[in-house]
Amino acid sequence: MDSEGPPLRITVPSKMQSNEQIKIKMTRNGSNDKNNICCYKFNDAETSDARVSLSTTSSCSLNLNLHTQILINCSNLFAAKLSDQQKHNDSPPYSIEIVDCVDVEMYVETLRLMYSYCCSGGDLNLKRRLMGESVYRVLRILQASAAVAFEAGVLSCLEYLEAVPWTQEEEDKVLSSLMQLHQLKDDSNMQGAGQVLKRVLASGDSSKVNGSDQEEVLLHVLQLVMKANNEKARRELKALVSKMLRETAAAQGYLNSSDLSTASLYHACRSCLDLLSHSFMQATRAQFMESSTTSSEDRGSIARQIARQADNLHWLLDILIDRGIADDFVCMWANQSELAAMHGEVPAMFRYEVSGVTARLCIGIGKGQMLACGSDIRVLLLQRWLQPLVDDFGWMQRACKSLDMKVVEEGICQTILTLPLKHQEAILINWLNHFLNNAHDCPNLQKAFEVWWRRAFIRPSFTQSHQNC
Repeated sequence: MDSEGPPLRITVPSKMQSNEQIKIKMTRNGSNDKNNICCYKFNDAETSDARVSLSTTSSCSLNLNLHTQILINCSNLFAAKLSDQQKHNDSPPYSIEIVDCVDVEMYVETLRLMYSYCCSGGDLNLKRRLMGESVYRVLRILQASAAVAFEAGVLSCLEYLEAVPWTQEEEDKVLSSLMQLHQLKDDSNMQGAGQVLKRVLASGDSSKVNGSDQEEVLLHVLQLVMKANNEKARRELKALVSKMLRETAAAQGYLNSSDLSTASLYHACRSCLDLLSHSFMQATRAQFMESSTTSSEDRGSIARQIARQADNLHWLLDILIDRGIADDFVCMWANQSELAAMHGEVPAMFRYEVSGVTARLCIGIGKGQMLACGSDIRVLLLQRWLQPLVDDFGWMQRACKSLDMKVVEEGICQTILTLPLKHQEAILINWLNHFLNNAHDCPNLQKAFEVWWRRAFIRPSFTQSHQNC
């Protein structure tokens, strides 16, 4: 027997690398030839012609007795290197060392799968062996199989991943692993990975997918939710869609978000306003409200339409505020002169949810969420819509479960205090008259009144005394 030379040595990187990056050296260490590959058993010392040593970064090692024909048939990496050596050497076995193994257990499992593939039914048996395994374990096998170029193992893992469901955490890990696999530039592996990635990545022109097509789909989703007839399902889907839109915008960057354009969102707002105006016009007709020929069902239908469009506007406004693009909504709402004029003619039980839109705007302005709208717009907003809100406040307290009235009062106070002093005075004196006569159904704006008083009567005296000094 020839003296033992340096072993075939494979350096296993921490991440998958291309076959060319894995360096191998090998010399023969004896001979043992077997032609019947199906008779081979894993780790069979009697028939093996290759001794494989798996070494970790901490210098621990595990020795396995394997067969070169199995390795050559299953691994393109081993095939290229071992075949070349066998041409020049007559007497196996060979010593093979795989060093720097991060996951020795999965390398052992991968080598065991090579025997299942060659000796027990090929691809079908590999798939059966993977059944019942966790996604995480299959990903570990996938990484080991890719590192030693076990193509059948890689493809079986990919087929498994394509067929089973994933949790969110598993999905993130799958994507990370497949992106590493993609870097190998192996056509068959890339094709298999592509099938798996179809679950989470749209095919085709990415610029188109991220642009008009994506926006069209999301707008369709918005329209479906806004037109839904089942209120419980509609309420649940509104919350879900809002959550997902926030996640999407946060992932893309709010200012650069490409899922829904500002123009599309405002187009949806204007459509809701048109429908709301139409419903108001129907509700203000004297013959509609008083005629005995108008059924309670028809009145209920109009009331539901008003409530629906008010709720849709409130929802769209929340989306705009989340994205920091609600300033134009303030201007748009402040300029609804016809709608505001009809408001007082519609019964309070039909209209109070419309005042919820004004309340949400005041909350947003009070929190500094709408900075681009000028004081003239804020003045117009309150001149046009504060009195309707005051008139509806009693109904809102009793029926608007989605609004915290204390938060609404705080928002109104803060919005008033952003106005020029003369407008603060006019609005608060008018409020005071209502509050003193019907405090129970009127928002409590005493905080704003107190601040205005100090600004109007105490601060001038304080400033003058300092000037005289």
